Amino acid sequence: MVVLVPLAITHDTWMDAYTQVPKVFVLRTVTLFLVAALVTGAALSLGIAPWRPVAAIRAWRDAAKRHPARLVLLAVAAIVYANLLATALSPVPHVSIAGADAGRVSGGLLTFASYIVAFVAVVAHLRTRTQLMRILYAITGAAWLVSLYGIGQHFGVDWFLDDALPAKRVTLTFGNPIFAGALLTMTVPLSLALGTTLGGKSAQILVGAAMVAPQIAAAAFTLTRGTWLGLAFGCVAFLVAIGWSQDLRRAGRSAAVLGLSLGVALLLVALPVPGQTEDSNLVASRLSSIPISVSAEGGLSSRYAIWGSTIDVLRSSPWPDEQAYPAIPTLTASALRPLVGYGPDMYTYVYPLSGDTLNGGRAEYAHNFVLQAATEIGVLGASAYVGLIAALGLLLFRLLKQAKRTGEFGWRVPLLVGISASLVARTVEQMVGVAQTSDLLLSWVLAGAVVALSLSRFDCETTTTPAGSRTARSLRTSVPLMGAGLFVLVLGFAWIEVVFEDAYSARLAARAHAASEPGDAGHADELLAKAIALSPGSAVTRLGLADRLFERALVSPSPRTQAEALVSALRETDAVQARNPLDGRAWARSARINVMLDSLIEGTFAEAALEDALTLAALYPGFWQPRLEVAATRLLLDDSTRAIEDLAVARKLGAEGPSVLFAEAMALLAAGRRDEASAVANELLLDEAEAARAMHEEFLRNLGADR
Repeated sequence: MVVLVPLAITHDTWMDAYTQVPKVFVLRTVTLFLVAALVTGAALSLGIAPWRPVAAIRAWRDAAKRHPARLVLLAVAAIVYANLLATALSPVPHVSIAGADAGRVSGGLLTFASYIVAFVAVVAHLRTRTQLMRILYAITGAAWLVSLYGIGQHFGVDWFLDDALPAKRVTLTFGNPIFAGALLTMTVPLSLALGTTLGGKSAQILVGAAMVAPQIAAAAFTLTRGTWLGLAFGCVAFLVAIGWSQDLRRAGRSAAVLGLSLGVALLLVALPVPGQTEDSNLVASRLSSIPISVSAEGGLSSRYAIWGSTIDVLRSSPWPDEQAYPAIPTLTASALRPLVGYGPDMYTYVYPLSGDTLNGGRAEYAHNFVLQAATEIGVLGASAYVGLIAALGLLLFRLLKQAKRTGEFGWRVPLLVGISASLVARTVEQMVGVAQTSDLLLSWVLAGAVVALSLSRFDCETTTTPAGSRTARSLRTSVPLMGAGLFVLVLGFAWIEVVFEDAYSARLAARAHAASEPGDAGHADELLAKAIALSPGSAVTRLGLADRLFERALVSPSPRTQAEALVSALRETDAVQARNPLDGRAWARSARINVMLDSLIEGTFAEAALEDALTLAALYPGFWQPRLEVAATRLLLDDSTRAIEDLAVARKLGAEGPSVLFAEAMALLAAGRRDEASAVANELLLDEAEAARAMHEEFLRNLGADR
């Protein structure tokens, strides 16, 4: 899991969302395998049948009460409870359970469950130094490979893109530089720790630098300042902790590894990039902007706006009027939302309700883990996460202090220091960063490793043989094993239905995109229909088909075929709205489709278009674009007075541009205010864009018709 999830990627033409879907596919596939293994292991060792989960829970609870890491386990249990509670109370359960788009990266309950399964597997079965070293080398080895790939991206070598160009900000295998940096902030301290465990000074420095240098270079090429700050804090914490827990000589060797790695990284940064004519070094300019970015006008200004709006959401629990907009689901227990949240993966739909703070932009993430968690699983869940970090830090400190007191300077102390430094780096980076699949998985695996290390029997190779004869043992476990076998069969069917079909649907969607380029529209539509049948919860695929049908209607010569294509497109947007009534993408497309249908069948679809536009405006109350859509739709209904009012609201929200001027001119003309309309329309001539000129000519034609 820790190797394949970061490495998982396909060619961009082979699978839709080629950096996201493969990771989710691998994560959920291995999760189901782990669940099957854990259940079978419980049946063998405890004799507990899968249909008796209460007995298993009691056994685990009793063990947890005596566990030296019980505070960590308590925090994990609180986080699980917060996620379950937030999902149960979510206004859109489909999103909170499976995510906004089925099969893609999400913060839904299914993805969270994968992390918990990985945590449980590590806690239950990590017992020896060999196992721990194996998993840490697997983690850092995967990070080393993706870092080499990221360095290649920087210089224009990318095997997973057809037309690869030098990337200004490398994304590695994660599709986003922030996601890439979030992983590297944790793996660099781990690599330093593994290098410290090698024998011999030269081996520690040279091999350690070979492990660390590509990761630091790749982190530099992401141009992610949060990653750099996290790495800086993590590396300093590593040097301080290794010097305190061992001796300054070992800290000096680690400093030498870091210095050599930084030197190699700086050399790579200084190398010329093929085809790039820019004189300034992007890494240097980005680095120098860190002091400026923390100001209100600097690079973090958008973060400040996002954080402020997120806090407003937590304070006021905004929600549209369900009576005025029947399609929007009811928000039950609204007074409890600051405590329980809106549900996993709901941040992107809740944030716009506080208003537009990004000048027309829409925040997908809070860029602060605590605020994101507080919005989705409530202050209770966010507090549990803070408690988990504190409990892990306290446990690591106790283990290091114990090792220092007993003079234990072997392999355990460097690894504890490496995990501690990773925790520090992760905490700093997540104050401005975004958590996603690979780095979240690594966080939970490392948390499980800390819990396992706290056991006094760790690194003791023991074999426990149950009392009684082989025959008695087989009789005692035969029934639970049969139940476990049936459970594994159920998991196999679940893999096909929940995991494989979503991934294969993304494959068919990519084939449909490829088929549409040569003009084979029929084959592309057939492939998209198959993809939707396999994964009906994929909003991206459905909206992609709706866009294709809408574009076909624009060029169709026959009004009948136009109407048929538009009705089919409307069917797809309706399906998206049925699964997730808060999906603004579906409402925007539905309004556009209904407007075009009304132009074909006059007076039939204008009311539906207005309802769609008003619903969209309710979901994005601080954004001017939906208000402009509302005004344009009111003109179809000959309600020029209210259209002018909506345009005034849009202006207050910051609306500008040719489309706003054209809508305002047409509304004034429809209201009989010809001189004002002409004055507004003449402002279009100040814009040199061809579209603005075309709008002015369209206004003149309407002005002539009005005469």
